Amino acid sequence: MSPRQLRARLTLGIALGGLLLLLAVPLGYLVDKAAWANGVIEEVEPRHARLLGLEEMGERIERERARPRPPCPRWSIRPVSTPTAPVPTSSSACGPWRSRSG
Repeated sequence: MSPRQLRARLTLGIALGGLLLLLAVPLGYLVDKAAWANGVIEEVEPRHARLLGLEEMGERIERERARPRPPCPRWSIRPVSTPTAPVPTSSSACGPWRSRSG
């Protein structure tokens, strides 16, 4: 191989190496950005699914909110300081929550 051919190949190799290096930096940035975006999507997806579920149930939720309910008792358990405080007889007096016994 003549020195002229060696020089041409060496120049071509250096030019291609420089081009690959110039392309590697933005491609690395794009790969990192894509990984970050996937992480954000995984984080937001459950909240978005919950929002969609609430939107689907919106009519039912509004109907339940508009339904009159008895007022909640002031105490759900008897406080130590006032042994004669009223104790609710039903857990449904305060909404849809159920008592532990039933």
